[in-house]
Amino acid sequence: MVYLLLVLVAAPAHAEWDTGNTGTGWYQTPGPRNFFDVKRAQTFWSELRTRVQLDAYIAKNCPKGGPYDAWKQDYNDDHAKAMGAVKSDPNAAKIMACHDLQVAIYVWRNLYVKIVKVPDVVRVRFNHAEEGGQYCRALASWNFVTHKCNDLPDWRTAGGVKDEEDFIARQETHARKAKTN
Repeated sequence: MVYLLLVLVAAPAHAEWDTGNTGTGWYQTPGPRNFFDVKRAQTFWSELRTRVQLDAYIAKNCPKGGPYDAWKQDYNDDHAKAMGAVKSDPNAAKIMACHDLQVAIYVWRNLYVKIVKVPDVVRVRFNHAEEGGQYCRALASWNFVTHKCNDLPDWRTAGGVKDEEDFIARQETHARKAKTN
């Protein structure tokens, strides 16, 4: 399971997007206050439904070496100063959108880890928590973007998809063994 987390963090398209700001601590529990525009994050959630769409958006709008990267460095150096200065930047709209996407990715990753970093006996398939069940209610409470449990975009890496396939195979094997006993 630790390997999966490393694969998620080492994803080539947005590896630099992981937290970007590990020193300040506010990313530990991101909330609506961490976005410039929560509605925009909800739009990312609903419109960028696949990893391919996510990577294409990042490549087009938030490229490495672009305005967001420069601002993010300032942000990492002095959070308050960068937040105050961004609105006067000529690339403010793009910078704020890229920042909101990064926070949305971080929220997604936190939810995804809560799904896959649990023992198989309590784990559920990606976006398949039982509606109304305790696990679904917990995921929904952590998902301040949409407040739902089974609506995560599928931003998994190839390693994440493979882990899901392996998990399903383990479930099926366990079910077959249970039937024969």
